[in-house]
Amino acid sequence: MLAYLAIAATALAAPPSYQQARAAALADYATFQKPDALYIRYIDWTTQPDFTTEQIDALHAFWFPHQSRASVIERQIPVPVRIDGAASGMWRIDLRDLKWDLQTWYQLAKEYPYAGGNPNPLIVRGDWLLWITSDGELSQLHYHLLYGFNKGPKNRAEFFAAWSVDEKASAGLDHATIIDAGNSGVAFETRVAVERRTPGGYSWETLDSIGGFGKNDPLGQLRGGLKQFKYDAGEIINSIPKAELRTGQTWFAQAMLLTDGNGKRVEEANARIVHDQTGRVPVIRNPGSCYRCHTTGILSLPPNLVRGIAQAGGETYHYSKDDAEEFERKFLADLSKIVDRAQEDFCGWLPRYTKLSTAECVALYGASLAAFEGKVSLPQAALEVRLTEAEFTQASNLYASRFGELPPRYVQLLAGAAIPRKVWQNDVYPLAYKIAAGLQP
Repeated sequence: MLAYLAIAATALAAPPSYQQARAAALADYATFQKPDALYIRYIDWTTQPDFTTEQIDALHAFWFPHQSRASVIERQIPVPVRIDGAASGMWRIDLRDLKWDLQTWYQLAKEYPYAGGNPNPLIVRGDWLLWITSDGELSQLHYHLLYGFNKGPKNRAEFFAAWSVDEKASAGLDHATIIDAGNSGVAFETRVAVERRTPGGYSWETLDSIGGFGKNDPLGQLRGGLKQFKYDAGEIINSIPKAELRTGQTWFAQAMLLTDGNGKRVEEANARIVHDQTGRVPVIRNPGSCYRCHTTGILSLPPNLVRGIAQAGGETYHYSKDDAEEFERKFLADLSKIVDRAQEDFCGWLPRYTKLSTAECVALYGASLAAFEGKVSLPQAALEVRLTEAEFTQASNLYASRFGELPPRYVQLLAGAAIPRKVWQNDVYPLAYKIAAGLQP
């Protein structure tokens, strides 16, 4: 049993079957008329029965606002569908409330491997949806959902434009801190972190380099305000403003972007420069690695290396008095209050919708990814084709007796040996679905 279950509240004594949950969703859907019905969809969690309804509600409250540019928080959290007042394993969403367009949903349908050939599925698995939007290498769906179909930023400039960040306008208000090699917990070399004020809240950018000497050394490039500093990898975090109608309070979710040294968007950070200590592999991927790492939003900053040098009596020399004043304002400021305020506003709606902390919600997110990415056992396979283990085994053996031997990986699964998710999803599931549906080859 995964450690995340220690977070659980009361688990369902007898989780509903998919057939019951689907019937509840269809009954709920029948209450909507056009045009509203065009935008109603359902998120299915019956394939991860170890999660409690309280955990799924908490996971939704954290994850959905991070995939949406919509402002009103109440409308972004899925509504649970009930069966006679009890949880069904289905949650309803309205694409309009999330500012998700139909074109993006049709693209999602094309990539959804569990649709059974349906080009516009009404119901989508929640564990798959979280997984496919956690890694830009797997799919562009995260960008489609957050920015609109094919409107995701391709580089640093487009990301800033999408969130109304004006570097020139904020030049006299930005701050920077330099973090010594090894102190950031992520970067191998000395890191630069830049804070900018924006109309919607804040924008932070970290800059990292390989080697850490010459133009790649931020300390060596302090004179001139880092204008000659050459970095090789960047991460940008921008606030997404959220508001609650009931109270009028405002908070922030976050948008993330990884870049190379030229400001071009990358989905996977250079492992020679930075590493991920929170995931299954040490490679940082957007946006999943960023969500798992930034459990407080903007992380508390390690000691500012420049302030430490100045406090120890070190001196810096500049070309002019104006340069000196700009340096002192930008590099010697104490940013702890700015970080504290950002952390206070990050996911501030969660206590109103869940009993879990932000860190616990992030842990659930990681647990869901781990559960989905783990090997698929025979019981899990049966659950995913909506049969009992005995029914799945019997149907598979009957199919083999009529139409010939099953593929080796399928036979391995029936023998009780778990198979990798990728093998199940791409190679075994399509045939298993046909067998479960009673279809001939």
